[in-house]
Amino acid sequence: KEGRAGIFLVSPLGGPAQKLVDLPQREPESDALVALGKQPWSPDGRWLLFARAREKGGTALWRIDLEGREEKELLPAVEGQSFAEPSLAPDGRRIVFTRASIDGRASLWLLDLDASEARPLVDEKANAMEPLFSPGGEAVIFVSDRAGNEGNVWTIDLASRRITPITLSPTLVNSPVAARDGRLAVATSSHQTDLYLDAVDGGSQRRLTFHTHDNFGPRLSPDGRKIAYMSNRTGDPEIWLLDVESGEERRLTDNPARDMSPTWAPDGRSILFSSDRDPAHPFFELHMLFRC
Repeated sequence: KEGRAGIFLVSPLGGPAQKLVDLPQREPESDALVALGKQPWSPDGRWLLFARAREKGGTALWRIDLEGREEKELLPAVEGQSFAEPSLAPDGRRIVFTRASIDGRASLWLLDLDASEARPLVDEKANAMEPLFSPGGEAVIFVSDRAGNEGNVWTIDLASRRITPITLSPTLVNSPVAARDGRLAVATSSHQTDLYLDAVDGGSQRRLTFHTHDNFGPRLSPDGRKIAYMSNRTGDPEIWLLDVESGEERRLTDNPARDMSPTWAPDGRSILFSSDRDPAHPFFELHMLFRC
């Protein structure tokens, strides 16, 4: 049908685009984004690897011959699972792809084309996505939030299964692509929210924080001399304290959980905040900091 999402081929010099593959109209935008991995081409450039969702759910991995337009299913769809972002190894014999479960968690799997067998590569609580093979094919590069922040680029050695970081940035790092000489290009994105002190009568404004990421949810102490607030500058939302007069900042909590919504006690000697740090309880609980 006209208007459906699809995979197109166009010359880098410009010209008309040729439609190669139809994608379902279930979720055209999201399906198109994950249909192609970072390395979809076969080594000889004769066929293309892609993922296609079924109208009734699940996603299968396919290849298409660019000359005859013949399609072949490589990995059938599994109910409740979505296969996406398939990339081919330099030898053309292995595929790494993202496998997303019904709860939204993404893991990495390998498909051996010679054996038509898929097996897990990175399957843990953290998300792993955007996989591609290193130029030599000995490792897989991917994006993961395994360090507790928004996402960084990692690599896993296929022989030892050792995972090591390539980037460790407090901001989001994603979209890695590798050149044949081993260089890696990535994209980073971030935003910043800062605290300001304003006069009630609309007088002068004073900026209090100057850090990347978010500083938000300020709460003035009863005497007006300190501000408790949330900041995720370390990668996790934590409770911080700022001295209004000196500008000195101090982190009050240090936990991989999310510490949020500080509230001062009337005497100004303690702060109540919410946190999901207790793994036995999936919801936020209240905690207390004393002698602030």
